[in-house]
Amino acid sequence: MIFERLMYSLNKALLVLIVIGGVLVFASSEMFLTSLKPVTNFEDLQETKAEEGMHIKGELKYALDCFAYEETWTENKDGSRTPAKTSHYYYAIPGPDDTFFAVEVSTDKQDAMEALADETVEYVQSGTEPTTKVTVEGRMSKMDEEMVGLFEEYLEEIGYTQTEISAMGDFYYVEKAAMKNVQIAFGVGVLLVVVGIALVVIRFIKSKYMIAR
Repeated sequence: MIFERLMYSLNKALLVLIVIGGVLVFASSEMFLTSLKPVTNFEDLQETKAEEGMHIKGELKYALDCFAYEETWTENKDGSRTPAKTSHYYYAIPGPDDTFFAVEVSTDKQDAMEALADETVEYVQSGTEPTTKVTVEGRMSKMDEEMVGLFEEYLEEIGYTQTEISAMGDFYYVEKAAMKNVQIAFGVGVLLVVVGIALVVIRFIKSKYMIAR
């Protein structure tokens, strides 16, 4: 009897609804929790060392070079793939006490980041403050092994020794995210799960009378 009622209650549409909601919740949960934290801006990061999980939002005051970029493509069934397109760029940012972190930016901000990097060099040489404004928001995340390798190569190129780099500790980057969109996605996911489960429960209760007939 219970099995029959469950089979009646769990139809395909409701399962799809719950699964979609669950996926949204799972995919956005980490960023959602970050979005609830107090905001740390880039001026703060000139005095406070980067830590994983920080909610970062603000205008970059300084930037160094692009040390990596990410490409995306689609694999076709015949084994070929579409032309690669650059989806993100990663720029080095100076932090406190001769440390560094990085920021992830979308392709539409590359020109502004290049301008800011040039102005940062000029600032070091002449003292003229950069005027280009680039706003970044996201979560401070720990670099994976591949990114760490590229970042360390860049730091060596600008004059740091391996000993000095090792003394800097772990490296982090601002993983870009529009936190308002993250909160919306999380809320929609929770709503879909709650509505789906509620409908299953309602159908399960009704099934007692349907099957009894």
